[in-house]
Amino acid sequence: MHSRPHVACPQPGEGHIGIALGFFLGLLGILPAYPAVAAPDQPTASAVSDDGVPQGMVPEPLSVQKLWSSGGGLVTQAVLGPGGAIYAATRQGNLDVLESDGRLRFTVSLSGIALGPIFVDARGAAFVTTTTGLLIGINALGQRLFSYRPPMEIRSGVSFGAGIGLLFRSDDDVVLGVNRGGLPVFRYDSVAAIAFGPLALDGLCVVVTKAGKMTAAEGGAKRAIPGGKVHWVSQFGTEIAKPFSGEILDLQPTSKGGIWAQVGSTLMAWNKKRELSFELKQVKSFATTRASGNALEGVALLTDGKLLWLGSKGEPLVTQQIEHAQVDPVRSVTWSKEAVWLLKGAGTLVRVTAEGRVAQLRLPVELYPPSPDDDRGRAIVSAVSGAIYAVSATKSLN
Repeated sequence: MHSRPHVACPQPGEGHIGIALGFFLGLLGILPAYPAVAAPDQPTASAVSDDGVPQGMVPEPLSVQKLWSSGGGLVTQAVLGPGGAIYAATRQGNLDVLESDGRLRFTVSLSGIALGPIFVDARGAAFVTTTTGLLIGINALGQRLFSYRPPMEIRSGVSFGAGIGLLFRSDDDVVLGVNRGGLPVFRYDSVAAIAFGPLALDGLCVVVTKAGKMTAAEGGAKRAIPGGKVHWVSQFGTEIAKPFSGEILDLQPTSKGGIWAQVGSTLMAWNKKRELSFELKQVKSFATTRASGNALEGVALLTDGKLLWLGSKGEPLVTQQIEHAQVDPVRSVTWSKEAVWLLKGAGTLVRVTAEGRVAQLRLPVELYPPSPDDDRGRAIVSAVSGAIYAVSATKSLN
């Protein structure tokens, strides 16, 4: 029996592994969020106070600009396309595509409301599943490429992987896939109820199914467990690896064709050969970088408030201490090109860099997780109510 690799939680000051990022090791503190401002059109962004800042931390201002508002709310977070274009699926049943400065490029009626995440390819084509049972392809000019109606009701958003196509979940726990011309190319019939997914990788489909009793006691009440088993499925619809069982809370692809999964409070990473690369205990949330050619594979926020910047084998490249992470709930961790964005509570964003620069912003609205930074170094942040903001670490967005 082969033992699983284990990565111990580093202590402050530990983790130097002889690479360029090693000298960044140290402590980083984030002070409590500022009081909420009065109006969503005028958010407050500022560096944290110098009072009590640990040595080596560099406060940094944020700039924020409201780009646009749908007026009726967004179904999911906005997606960045080529050239900084912004794609937003609204609750009115439209796909609104904006220029990078917020000007409306075009609006397309979806004849229904988007079911979840949309996919935008490198050519600017968008692919959306809707409540009316359609998968719709729309090109960068706003023209409809195709409308595909599967034999069963659609139950999820879209995920794309080279060699396997546009994947979505339908009734009876069947995963279907079509190519970008709207032709069916994939089918997987799950033997158990799908908890979440599908996740499309290059030539692979990954789904999480429910396993056994899906509730757990917590403080006298019961809560649902989001997942149970991870299944790897080939482009031919057959399973190619033994399912892994556990309390699976999140699943993300890596830049090298593998996946990271949060299983309870443990982060588990598999490489493209579906071999376990490492385990990391006491994890609260994580994000993979999805950027090839980078020694950094992802980041993990631990339950004690440490933020670890991790290599592909789980080695900590940078260790930082995030103060108040235990008392301020962190809803999501998002990796960007040069920084990590933490979404705390309903509308507080914290930006952290490996060099120890930190800034935070509180908006008086409920937010979706931000997008990765665009070519201008801005994160595009979507509010559930419909507003879209550009947030930057520079002093001006002009």
